Amino acid sequence: MQRILLYFENNARKSYGLEPILTKAEETAIFNSTKTPAENKKWNDFYDSYALIFGAISNLSLASQKIEKVYSDIRGYILLWYAYDNVEMLANSVLHEIQDPKERKKIAKKAIKWDSLFTLIFTGVSVDQEGYIDTNAPKKKKETEDYKQFRIKELLATLREQAEELIINFLSLRQAIYEYMEEAGVNMKTYKEKIKDCSGPVFDPIIDWYKYRSDKKCFYDGVSALNTRLNKLKAYYSVTPQPENLEPDKELVKVIKKRLFDYGG
Repeated sequence: MQRILLYFENNARKSYGLEPILTKAEETAIFNSTKTPAENKKWNDFYDSYALIFGAISNLSLASQKIEKVYSDIRGYILLWYAYDNVEMLANSVLHEIQDPKERKKIAKKAIKWDSLFTLIFTGVSVDQEGYIDTNAPKKKKETEDYKQFRIKELLATLREQAEELIINFLSLRQAIYEYMEEAGVNMKTYKEKIKDCSGPVFDPIIDWYKYRSDKKCFYDGVSALNTRLNKLKAYYSVTPQPENLEPDKELVKVIKKRLFDYGG
């Protein structure tokens, strides 16, 4: 069995463009070493499992890429949100120099009427009671449900749900592969490394900024998370999915094993 495992380990490495662990002569010698019907059957059974797992890992790679695409969309909307917050901060820093709230409010209202300056997609712009600009405001006093779903916060919530569903599917497929590898006796190092490679992007942070990450309890590294007021504000900005808190769907694992590996389990 060790000879067969070594042969297919080498074969897998070549399939993924990695350095072979056997010379051509060693590979040929192992291939020609199977002589009895029992050995041939064992070889063929191992090859069948090897091929099924190879295909399943290809599916896992595609599943990982789908998650990366949604992560990219989330990151894009976060950057847009960040830009709007900066626009708001810059405008309000200027408005803050106007001491009279009535005058400040009058000027702010004039400013947001300039479409060239304050045409912001997926959000609205308004002026609050103190005369400061708010870029997270509704575009209309009474928003319809159709419009609300196109605001940044709602878009991010939808994308997070999509990402979490894809992550659970990914984890379920990965679990099904691990279980089948164990049951079929195809515990190949190369396959496990490839699965690890596919998993990396799924668990990597979508963005480095703590402000928008759900796995961080404070806005910046080293800032205390004990301040209740800050915690509430941080929760508003925590929009990324947390794959480390998600688990495989046990029923889906069974379905995957049945469909991909013809496993009755």
